[in-house]
Amino acid sequence: MPAAAKQGSATSGHGGFHPTTVVTGNPNFKIFGVPICTTGDVIAPHVKPKAPPHSSIVVGTSKMMVFGKPVVLVGDPTACGGVVVSGEPRFKVGK
Repeated sequence: MPAAAKQGSATSGHGGFHPTTVVTGNPNFKIFGVPICTTGDVIAPHVKPKAPPHSSIVVGTSKMMVFGKPVVLVGDPTACGGVVVSGEPRFKVGK
């Protein structure tokens, strides 16, 4: 089972964009004191010349919802084609 993403989780780089981190999470549901990530949470913007900035998580699992939003897991995609690459290894959710 993949680990759940949390505020501060890393995302991959892609297409010349550098890796970045998740900067938001749901403050009402915390994993060991850190907000859990759900779809729509924001990643730190990454930009390159002549390309628009982009910065959110678009897919989560239907196996766990937090306030009606799917929880994001390691391996879930960002809006820009990257993926979440780190999470809380002590908090895993089935796909």
